Amino acid sequence: MEEKRVLIVDDDRDIVKIVQTMLEDRGWGISAAYSGTEALDKVASQKPDVILLDIMMPEMNGIEVLKRIRKLDANARIIMITAFGDVESYLDSMELGAFEYINKPFETEELLELIERVVAA
Repeated sequence: MEEKRVLIVDDDRDIVKIVQTMLEDRGWGISAAYSGTEALDKVASQKPDVILLDIMMPEMNGIEVLKRIRKLDANARIIMITAFGDVESYLDSMELGAFEYINKPFETEELLELIERVVAA
């Protein structure tokens, strides 16, 4: 069976490391991007099964990255993550085709179940 791949997009390197360790321990293949530009390059070259995309990032926010990912891959499975959840960003994310939206801090098991549900969808 082919390894499932997750792209973690977050400018907070500590969050990336925590999520990366959690998922690698469960057999997921991981790549990371620390900016929107880097994320777009990796989406184009790697075609991850799931993308964890932070909303609040410098240079290009997650909503803009989501719009651009949709142009690269209309079927990308994206979970938006944020520490600053609000109704507007939630609605924008869903309207642009994000599969799910989760607030930081999140429980490890909650995130893992969410990722598995999105992959299975």
